[in-house]
Amino acid sequence: MKQESVKLNKKRREDLASLWASVADRPVSLEEKRDLLGKTLELDPENRMVVGSLAYSAAAMGIWADALTHLRKVLATEGRQNAVRMSLGLLEAGILHFQGHEAESHGNLADYSRRTRDPWFLAIAEHLSGRGTEEDIRKQAGEVPENVITAFTAMGFWAEGSKDKTRALRFYQETLGSFLDDWLEYDFVRERIKRLRQ
Repeated sequence: MKQESVKLNKKRREDLASLWASVADRPVSLEEKRDLLGKTLELDPENRMVVGSLAYSAAAMGIWADALTHLRKVLATEGRQNAVRMSLGLLEAGILHFQGHEAESHGNLADYSRRTRDPWFLAIAEHLSGRGTEEDIRKQAGEVPENVITAFTAMGFWAEGSKDKTRALRFYQETLGSFLDDWLEYDFVRERIKRLRQ
């Protein structure tokens, strides 16, 4: 029984490696990346990082129901608060705001603030709730790329949901200035910029 499990895990790892090696040395469109993530999830259904990636890619493409399903799957599981989990909580509030569900969005942010212990993500949530200024966020973010990408992604998407295209693009451009192109938020922002410019 154990030997079968080891063989199955080895086969799964080989399949995953083959899948990702097929795109390792070339640019991948968001649609193709989303397809690869879906296939990866079939092979590794409990991988929260893959589910979080699917949430961000669906949101980037404006597929709100899928994005909410994926991110809520991650948020519903027990686990430590990490940057991905906390950024998905902000994304959930942002999607609700974008869809015009203001009461639900603000309720979501209030719940988020109660369950989040990280002071940086709390500051972002407070700002989105209208209890902090952009200047406060800028001072706290400083030149730290991780802070820049998390704050300005959330603020850009919130501005986009408020139909303020100019502010959204400004925040999104600042996000790209973090140069953290391997973060979930980076691909999300690049796609949102493309959609805003269409």
